[in-house]
Amino acid sequence: MKSSFGFSSLALLAGALAASAGCSSAPKEDSGARRAPAPSYAETLRKLESSATLAPGFAIELVHSADPKVSGKYEIEFDGRLKLPYKVTVNAAGLTPKQLEAEVERRYKSFYKSNNSVEIEVEERKYQVEVRGLVQKPGRYSVRVDTSLEELVSIAGGFPGSGTEAKAAAGGSQKPEYLRIVRPNFERAEAPSATRWFDLANYFYKYDTDSDLLWRGGETVYFQATADKDANIKRKWNTVTIMGEVNTPGEQPLLPGADLYTYVMRAGGPKSGADIERVLIIHRGDDDRSIVNMRTEQNFADLKEGDVIILEVKDLQPSTFEKALGYAAQISGIALSVFIILFTL
Repeated sequence: MKSSFGFSSLALLAGALAASAGCSSAPKEDSGARRAPAPSYAETLRKLESSATLAPGFAIELVHSADPKVSGKYEIEFDGRLKLPYKVTVNAAGLTPKQLEAEVERRYKSFYKSNNSVEIEVEERKYQVEVRGLVQKPGRYSVRVDTSLEELVSIAGGFPGSGTEAKAAAGGSQKPEYLRIVRPNFERAEAPSATRWFDLANYFYKYDTDSDLLWRGGETVYFQATADKDANIKRKWNTVTIMGEVNTPGEQPLLPGADLYTYVMRAGGPKSGADIERVLIIHRGDDDRSIVNMRTEQNFADLKEGDVIILEVKDLQPSTFEKALGYAAQISGIALSVFIILFTL
């Protein structure tokens, strides 16, 4: 490959890409940002926000008619229990405030001959979850019902880095590839806990809306390097995703041997002002990142499935090289239109 990339070469590449585009389907969705959650997610969120059911992490205020020592503010613990004075413990998660009032009155019945009534109000709806595995700060945390995985990872100190201390804390050089969530059923104590698996590549690299989460409290979240045999996870990242300052961001089919130019052109070319000297490549295979200069031959990226290409903005006038890429993208679009018209006649 020559070190200079002439306009005639770009035009030939554009024509070839236009012809091949006629035989391949364009991305149906823009994967440059997380897609809107599915309707089922919004409906479940509405139900949870309006539900009267108590959950681990909820803060309540209890008023006892006779004993100020019992009255006070309490938090439902991670295991769903409510610990009260005089060594009284009540399984509160899964109950409504009215049901909890009746249960507390029943438990204190033997303490008072009369005037044993209780009123309970929910003061704060927060959900307690426990984070384990390959994060910097495992532990129990309070979250919102719709706290995202990104936020949860941040709260838990992030994933292990490349430093010696981080590797030692994470058990070597392992990196989280999978997420396992174990959720107890507080409304039916006899029912087994539900286990749900996620491929983190699908969530973070493909913005998979099937992986959107809503918390109910009491979940144990494991970030793992491997998945169990019965996890039944199907990976969805056999593509390359291009984001940022291109005309048609989204997923592109992985093309064996294709270089960075090919994917940029298939994405409509760079927008004016795109920084083509500092293109960020996130390599899915080894979880590494690199900066590629599209002007230099030696920095052409070796792209693999699941990689993400990000073109960012620079505050400079477009160079002749950038204009040539833009022109080639326009030619590609025109050629594709002509191809489609001729093919359908």
